[in-house]
Amino acid sequence: MSQEKGRSYFVPQEIRGELFDLSHEKKDPVVLAAAMRQLRSYVQKYRDDFLGYQSTARLDTAHLADFVQSAINNIGDSFANPKLTTPGATSQLADGFFSLNSKWVERAVLDYFARLWNAPSPRKVYEDRDEGWEDSYWGYVLSMGSTEGNLMALRSARDYLRGRKLEYDERIPTMAERLGYVECEEPENPEFKPVLLFSEASHYSVKKLAYMLDLEYQFVKVNPDGSMNLDHLVDLAVMAMRIERRPPAILFNYGTTWTGALDDVAEGVRRLKEPLERYGFDWRTIKHGDKDCRRRGFWIHVDGALGAGYASVVQRDGDFELPGFDFSHDIQSLAMSGHKWPGAPWPTGIYMTRNRYMLTNDVPNYVGALDSTLAGSRNGAAAIFLWDWVARNSLEERAGVVKGQLDLARRTLKVIQQVWDPDAWRAPGSVMIIMKRPKDETVRRYALACNNVNNVDLCHLVFMPHVGEGVVGRLLRDLRAEKEAGDTLAAAAFSDDGRGGW
Repeated sequence: MSQEKGRSYFVPQEIRGELFDLSHEKKDPVVLAAAMRQLRSYVQKYRDDFLGYQSTARLDTAHLADFVQSAINNIGDSFANPKLTTPGATSQLADGFFSLNSKWVERAVLDYFARLWNAPSPRKVYEDRDEGWEDSYWGYVLSMGSTEGNLMALRSARDYLRGRKLEYDERIPTMAERLGYVECEEPENPEFKPVLLFSEASHYSVKKLAYMLDLEYQFVKVNPDGSMNLDHLVDLAVMAMRIERRPPAILFNYGTTWTGALDDVAEGVRRLKEPLERYGFDWRTIKHGDKDCRRRGFWIHVDGALGAGYASVVQRDGDFELPGFDFSHDIQSLAMSGHKWPGAPWPTGIYMTRNRYMLTNDVPNYVGALDSTLAGSRNGAAAIFLWDWVARNSLEERAGVVKGQLDLARRTLKVIQQVWDPDAWRAPGSVMIIMKRPKDETVRRYALACNNVNNVDLCHLVFMPHVGEGVVGRLLRDLRAEKEAGDTLAAAAFSDDGRGGW
């Protein structure tokens, strides 16, 4: 810590902070080279022992280096403007004026995940004159990870349940003015004031998003493993609908932040169906001027930041059958984080919904493209990295990685219970182990996320694709040394040479 800079500055012990201070002058080449050596050494050191967070720390992406040396920006919508792809139209401008994009790659990624998540694919729009176009999917590749996807979902849920809709008027000549919101006729009616229900185990950002969107919310209790208590969910939803006459917006977690627990989305949707129908919120009629619109009276979003990336390619974790979570059930939206699973050099992910639930379209003149996204500018290289991962790995190969990590987590738990913490545990289907917190040096070395639960200091291990038996063996030896009395044979069963040797 630098006294001159103040107490909020921290420099890791192995780093010479003055090497990284900046001024108006360019750095001496010798100093610059020394700084880069320290930076590389630091990243490699903590990457190789990275065990505590939902991030794939080691990536095989050197062959994609060309794509991080260009400003690839998928600004605007992921899909082309259908008005510009009709016969005789200027179709070369259908993705907008910013030509340095990868939107056709992005659409290939979205089509693939739509099929994986049981959403109607390929996407259709009104201009396709396809009867089922409203139920086909829409989505885009995120630049913030699932937090952006959750924000998109909750904003859409708020506006949809408030009765808003889009109106497109081709008679208006200026693109930016053609689209606008139309409010329902009873905006002050409590039936158009949604209440957000999410579990106590949800990511901390969900509450922050609720404040940003001015959404009233209630916490749903959780089961001992961190999954949502469906009895309490149904009770809260019934109370909102029956007593307050308010539509519920529900956020499920598929891979909670702390325990990695998988909410049983399929069962939750099934149990909500009867009360939604009974209280008139399954489908309802909303007036927009002289038009009657048939709309859903609820919104179900799945925050699959972690679980949606791996659970869609396997069905079981040992004897445990993973619960359903995708569009084969009556959900409105789903988000996953691509930098978690499969992994990417920067935060990314996918948000997906159906055409009938889209509310945020725009046609900015400057961009020359549709824009249904939150931010506008989006990381075009992220779509390429996700595409490359799917293209280079078959479904069977990807399932093999998931099964291997779940198996490694199961085996590691048994050894941890012997040599370190007999109370260590793991939620079914989770890639995480919860155990007693070790000393600070171990927490630092392995980047272990820590938490105090019921006055017990705990941490978790996360078995992402880069985690092998080598790093697990190093951790177990450190835990055994700290405990002073452990089963040395159990820890020795782990080799220190990569992924083999058990």
